[in-house]
Amino acid sequence: MPDPTRTSQSTRHAAGPIGASARTPAAAVAPASRLPVAALARLLITTAALTGLTLPARPRPLFSLTVVANLAVMVAFAWSAHRAWTGRRPVSPRITAGVVLLIALTGLVPHLAPAALAPGAADHLPHTVTPLAALADWLLLTRPRRFRRPYVF
Repeated sequence: MPDPTRTSQSTRHAAGPIGASARTPAAAVAPASRLPVAALARLLITTAALTGLTLPARPRPLFSLTVVANLAVMVAFAWSAHRAWTGRRPVSPRITAGVVLLIALTGLVPHLAPAALAPGAADHLPHTVTPLAALADWLLLTRPRRFRRPYVF
């Protein structure tokens, strides 16, 4: 079975520090770059999603689109904030794209059918603020070439 750390046949017989560097992947020796601004922004989005679910006076059904989408935002953005803070690789673009699409649908439905959105600030937080913040995070803080359009579908 071939060794996954080897890049080509020419490194098989390499010895010494040059051989070791040829067999070591770059991700193993690259310094971790922390992104504290991105981590803080994602933590604020997580807080907005949590506040939007706990703030309204009337309880929401557990399996409504608003609750499920905001729970997905809370989990995905908390996970992403932890990875940005510790300098680990970002969360998979497939997960990020799915969550952004889900929260975008949650934001669009009440605004396309205004009767579904009750007047009050409690309903605007999970339907307006959280989707716009998630979209802004995706547009401003996600690295280019990490997200591809087929990840959405």
